[in-house]
Amino acid sequence: MIAVIILAAGVGNRYGTTIPKQFLKINDKEIIEISIEVFRKCKDIGYISIVTNKDYIDHCKKFDVDNVVVGGEKRRDSVFNGLTNLPENTKFVMIHDAVRPLVNTDLVNEHINLIKTNEYGAIDTIVEITDNLIESTDDGFHSRIIPRKNVKLSLTPETFDYEILLECHKKRIDQNLDIPEIYDDASLVNYFGHKVKTVDVKGFNSKITYQDDLILMKYFLEN
Repeated sequence: MIAVIILAAGVGNRYGTTIPKQFLKINDKEIIEISIEVFRKCKDIGYISIVTNKDYIDHCKKFDVDNVVVGGEKRRDSVFNGLTNLPENTKFVMIHDAVRPLVNTDLVNEHINLIKTNEYGAIDTIVEITDNLIESTDDGFHSRIIPRKNVKLSLTPETFDYEILLECHKKRIDQNLDIPEIYDDASLVNYFGHKVKTVDVKGFNSKITYQDDLILMKYFLEN
């Protein structure tokens, strides 16, 4: 079975509202709900779980999902909580940020088709970088230019062999691993020696971080 974990435990400090941004509305539909509807359209997905802040557990139970789990202090803790609350027959798991509502069925199905071949233990969504990259000093000056040819942005969804991802999280916990560069799950499994296949997504698929992002999302969803 393929399960989906939608991460919705963030409180949105940078966004500047009292309501977490994943529960704000675009055209009378909550942002998290848009992603849920996309995953429900994919016939291979048999289980959807939301990991959220404890204050929003009851709120999330109104959505068309199979389970709602309390999140942790950090993203990695929330993912682990989600993983350990999936059904025993879970073979593959997809991790998705609730604040990325532009996910679509073509992208999801591409992930599913790749992971089902059993040739890859992990699939990551990436997008080309079109701007120049520079490393800056702490006092605000250029330090060096970073060639962008092989540099990509890592997005979600990310899809994994369930046992591989769970094993990597258990290793992280056992080793008390706390490396800032290992922020997402694709980076985690790569750190422990598993190859990560990438899927290029074309167009805009950023997450909602600031209030202007919501305006952009509304435009793309309507057009």
